[in-house]
Amino acid sequence: MSASAYQRPPHIYGEILSASVYHSDLPSIGRFLLQGAAVGALVAFFWPVAGMLLHPENGYNFFLLFFLPVFLGGGILFGLCEGVAIWTCTYLVGRRINPVARAVLSTVTLVIFGLAYNFVFTEPSSYNQDHSVTDYLYGLCVNAVYGSVFGLVIGSNFRPHYELIRGTSTDRWPGLSGITGLLLRVFVIFSLMVSILCLILSTQGDFDRKEFAFAVIAVSHFALAVVIIFARIPFWLLLPLAIIVNFPIVVFVTDALPNVDGVRVLTLIYLHLWAAFLLCRFSVPQRPLSFLKKEVRYYLID
Repeated sequence: MSASAYQRPPHIYGEILSASVYHSDLPSIGRFLLQGAAVGALVAFFWPVAGMLLHPENGYNFFLLFFLPVFLGGGILFGLCEGVAIWTCTYLVGRRINPVARAVLSTVTLVIFGLAYNFVFTEPSSYNQDHSVTDYLYGLCVNAVYGSVFGLVIGSNFRPHYELIRGTSTDRWPGLSGITGLLLRVFVIFSLMVSILCLILSTQGDFDRKEFAFAVIAVSHFALAVVIIFARIPFWLLLPLAIIVNFPIVVFVTDALPNVDGVRVLTLIYLHLWAAFLLCRFSVPQRPLSFLKKEVRYYLID
């Protein structure tokens, strides 16, 4: 037989080429995993919040504060599973999946992993009562809400790793800028979660005005800090905002925490992170300098 008999038809090469182009345009699995981990951590934070709000009479709610890292770790794990599931379906389809389809897929995946987790890690008890249809509908609605959040974010253009390490276009040291941005942003987000739980705890049990006031100040500070460190603002605006938002913290360290070593050390670490964050992003505006040079040159010539 001739060599031409072994040649493939031209449309076969076109299909192979189009398939390779489709898959090359898809985001990598790393983005799906990072998106799932970020959403999973944020979604998991609502579990201890809901536990405290739904059971204010429980005298052991403070344990939820200490188990916050466990909740966040579990949320990240479920988020990674969601990322793998959505990426697999996206890769098999060969193109981006519709957000509605991703939401449905995330809900089904969440229900499956939830059932598998209960089957493997929990044991039925004789004290458990039969669940009603309302309980099952409530659980389905909760999973649908969480699944919709996962599905809308995972597979989108959102890049959580970039937002955590993002600097400015005039960074002096891009590597250090990314590291300081990551450390400070993670510290601020986790501290905001802790302060919100502390605020809820301060309203339960024996109400203490001092603890409540400190919790309100902490929530306000970290909420403003989150806005400042994630906003895309130039350095000339970033610096005064950082000074304003951190000035109460400096006063708090010098006056209110003279003998509390543990909290004082954490607060000093936090302020040093802010200093490193600002130092790596230090820049001088060019337009005022050029205008000043023109004015000086004008007066020197005259």
